[in-house]
Amino acid sequence: MSCCMMIMYDSDYVINLPFCFSTFLQNNGTISWKVIQDLYRKRTEMRGLYLAKLTLEHVELTSFSKMKVRLAAQVLSQTVANALPEAESVTKEFVLMFDKFFDVLNVRHIGEGGMKRKPNMAPYRSVDDPRLQWLTVDFINYLNDWEKAVMARPNYTKAQKNKMLLTQETLIGLKRSALAFSSAVEFLLQQGVEKMYVLTEKFNQDPLESLFGNMRQMRGGSDQPNTQQFNESINAARLKSSQMLKNFGSNTRNRPEEQTIDNTPLPKKKKVSFSK
Repeated sequence: MSCCMMIMYDSDYVINLPFCFSTFLQNNGTISWKVIQDLYRKRTEMRGLYLAKLTLEHVELTSFSKMKVRLAAQVLSQTVANALPEAESVTKEFVLMFDKFFDVLNVRHIGEGGMKRKPNMAPYRSVDDPRLQWLTVDFINYLNDWEKAVMARPNYTKAQKNKMLLTQETLIGLKRSALAFSSAVEFLLQQGVEKMYVLTEKFNQDPLESLFGNMRQMRGGSDQPNTQQFNESINAARLKSSQMLKNFGSNTRNRPEEQTIDNTPLPKKKKVSFSK
């Protein structure tokens, strides 16, 4: 079997890249964060519309809340897109694009797509899956067309045009992730995994993040431990046990299937009788 290396970003962090946008311009309209804020303020007037997950925390962001994957996934969702007025079709298309992008990169288990009625969250079983083509063609073309349209605008400086787009780092990260995830799924399916399925949510860096999170906590929340401190912390963790490294918090997810619980009764001590 030939080996290959694919560089990709964790899907949880990729969805945070386009989150908390301000105002972007496209050829046919404007993508505005103010539209999302207005939707939250008018939610009480829209009876019968399910927007329970859209709260003040989602629209009034802080430097800390901008890092929360949960908020990004709930704002850039089909529920929010369906609630947007027809006049905001460009913002609606933007939200739907990234909702699908997150879904196809975040397939968690075989039944989730059916339970949530979202086919994009079904497991991958074939190299001909249309979601793979959507990632490498439709999604990347959407980003490229947007970038070309902005760069072709006359009477704007380069700095002004850059403000009409996602940052170059974000665009590169999104495109690279789309290509890498698609290639990884195709590679696994071509190697015989088609007899089963591929869950793209498994492509993540949670174990690595948990490790370094524990190392920081052992040093009193230090964000900049030196080499000696890190070596001392990792040696202490090895001595205590590998279970210590399974710390779920921040942006990492709890994965109960990875935790084995043994219900075997402990051996009992034999009673000792004393003869009189």
